[in-house]
Amino acid sequence: MSDVTYFLVVYDSDSRSLVEMPEYSADKADEALEDYFLKEQEYKDTPSIEVVLLGSRSIKDVKVTHARYFGEIPDDGGLEQIRSMGQSLQFA
Repeated sequence: MSDVTYFLVVYDSDSRSLVEMPEYSADKADEALEDYFLKEQEYKDTPSIEVVLLGSRSIKDVKVTHARYFGEIPDDGGLEQIRSMGQSLQFA
């Protein structure tokens, strides 16, 4: 899965806002994981902060599958976009 990009989402559920979201290329997966653990430690006493490490082909896909972090939830909850993403997946 060399075309994957990692997104370290730091989200404040109280304010419903994205605090930060650095991106990491596939060859920086170890750095992404290390940063994830550091952010978890940093925000461990802040219950409103969610720290999530996601891997995806594109930010567009992340915005569909995890729309609540971006305030972009379509009327159908994103089901149609998720279905179309699933149809384009190829399994070996």
